[in-house]
Amino acid sequence: MYGLIDCNNFYVSCERVFRPELRNRPVVCLSNNDGCVVSRSNEAKALGIPMGVPLFKIRDLVEREHVAVCSSNYVLYGNLSRRVMSVVRSIIPEQEVYSIDECFVHFAPNEEYDRLAREIRRAVLRGVGIPTGIGVAPTKTLAKIASHYSKKHPETGGVYTLDSRRDIVRALEGTPIGDVWGVGRRNLRKMESFRIETAYDFVQRTPEWVRRNFTIVGLDTYYELRGVPRIPFGEETPTKSIGRSRSFGNAVSDKKQLEMILLEFLDIVCSELERQHLGTLNLAIYLRTNRFRFDIPQYNPYVQSSFTMPTSDFSQLVPVVRQLLGSIWRPGYDFKKGGILVSDLVRMDRALPFETEEEQRRKRLRAIEGRIRERYGDHGLFVAARDPDALQGVVRREHTSPHYTTDLRDILCITPH
Repeated sequence: MYGLIDCNNFYVSCERVFRPELRNRPVVCLSNNDGCVVSRSNEAKALGIPMGVPLFKIRDLVEREHVAVCSSNYVLYGNLSRRVMSVVRSIIPEQEVYSIDECFVHFAPNEEYDRLAREIRRAVLRGVGIPTGIGVAPTKTLAKIASHYSKKHPETGGVYTLDSRRDIVRALEGTPIGDVWGVGRRNLRKMESFRIETAYDFVQRTPEWVRRNFTIVGLDTYYELRGVPRIPFGEETPTKSIGRSRSFGNAVSDKKQLEMILLEFLDIVCSELERQHLGTLNLAIYLRTNRFRFDIPQYNPYVQSSFTMPTSDFSQLVPVVRQLLGSIWRPGYDFKKGGILVSDLVRMDRALPFETEEEQRRKRLRAIEGRIRERYGDHGLFVAARDPDALQGVVRREHTSPHYTTDLRDILCITPH
């Protein structure tokens, strides 16, 4: 059996951990530069605030209903996410982190999965303060459906198990086909053209019909809904490229500031490469001016560099980024967006037979650096070429909460009366 642990309204729940005055009140969290709503409390959903709506479109509603508005605090959210995953892993070691607020677990045969799922929920709520919805089922796709059901029905106590044919059929009948994990927009339109409205309608078709009209992914979804596991546990889809970009709340025209921003992106990309045991053979940087401003000159450069040996070493790639930026830099432009993209990725799990002693030493140093930063946070150790606060001056966040868990200056102080 598989379990899916899904944190409820994760960004909002993170804000509420340290701000109890936000409980039972409508709350929304915004995207970068305070643009659009990316997380809503149940109270905000009840007011009809849709996901993704720009803040300026709902300002009247926000003021009238006293909706609390929070800027995205990804440092806080990432730290609390790691704590949630650590608590889950302490109870069920077989864990697959799916996103910042979701993870799958795999229960051993004959394990008391319903009891363990409820223990996980209590432990996360007690240890981190984040409420969760947990679904347990024979496949990952059914576990997703069960998790959604647990959130919508309070009588489940936050845990719902699909372990009988009757329960699975009932869940499929109540699940719109568009809500099924793996059904994208294109497939949804196709499903609707075949008059398939629910997950149950889909599984009534034959495997031959599904294979003929959909891809192999569609067939996998079909079998998963029928209780046959087709998505392996713990198997990641091979990554083709990794990128990091950001729109700037305030335009940037200074070369040194752009360099610091790009190096921040590079550090994040290198960390992801390390996590997936990958190396890159190609690195690209790009800059964008504001295409909606017709009163300013436009310039949207893109440049890349290729390597003979794969690498994920930040210190090795810093000179590359500087050189690329120097080749495209032109004064007199106000840049609204920038980014880094690495591609041509290869596995680096094992040392190459021709790996030099210097490369082996670099690998050991990166491993030590990773452990230090995992324990003490991003500011615990970093290359002097970086400025960890480079993005603060260009990102608009008017409602940011403190970094309670990662910055000594922001530790919550409690004063007894």
